[in-house]
Amino acid sequence: MTVGRTADKLERVDTEKTVRFLLENQARFFAGLEELRGAVNELKQTVDELKRNQNDIETFGNGMLEMTTRMSRLTDQVSKLADMQTHTVGRVKFLVDTMDELVRGPLHGLIPAPKE
Repeated sequence: MTVGRTADKLERVDTEKTVRFLLENQARFFAGLEELRGAVNELKQTVDELKRNQNDIETFGNGMLEMTTRMSRLTDQVSKLADMQTHTVGRVKFLVDTMDELVRGPLHGLIPAPKE
């Protein structure tokens, strides 16, 4: 074998190895790229779900804020009602006492009732 022929054969073998190496790496690259696309799609779905959850949480928070405001108003109204009831009880007691005095007289219980 001559030196030129051997060099051609080595060059052909090196070229084949290089092409095989490049093709294998390209196949791994594209496989990794497909895996990455799948991960990106999963990430997009997760982000969409998080956005929906965030909207639900905001809606719930707004509802809770509205309910808190209404409960505060209700508490104020119940407090006013309790004050009015206390005042009404005092007025009714005064009315009952006044009526009792008018009907029975100021000396009720001190003078025995007439016998029939």
